[in-house]
Amino acid sequence: MKKSIAYLPKRKQHDLEWLTKEIISKLTKVEMIILFGSYARDEYVDYDERNDFGIRTSYRSDYDILVVTSGIADKDAGRYTR
Repeated sequence: MKKSIAYLPKRKQHDLEWLTKEIISKLTKVEMIILFGSYARDEYVDYDERNDFGIRTSYRSDYDILVVTSGIADKDAGRYTR
């Protein structure tokens, strides 16, 4: 498992640092924040555009984040969502 995001472009690192700060400011008792998916595997897509069956579509990867906390009951977890 990688423990650094240094392999990502600076803009992506900035996005993830901002996201981490936001998570920590909104949730108490954050134990770990895990990046997984295409960004963790360094297989992300910045932007892709194609025609599927005559329909123009576009795609870009999103950040897949797992936040591990301690001491937050399931009943309280909903209070921290938008």
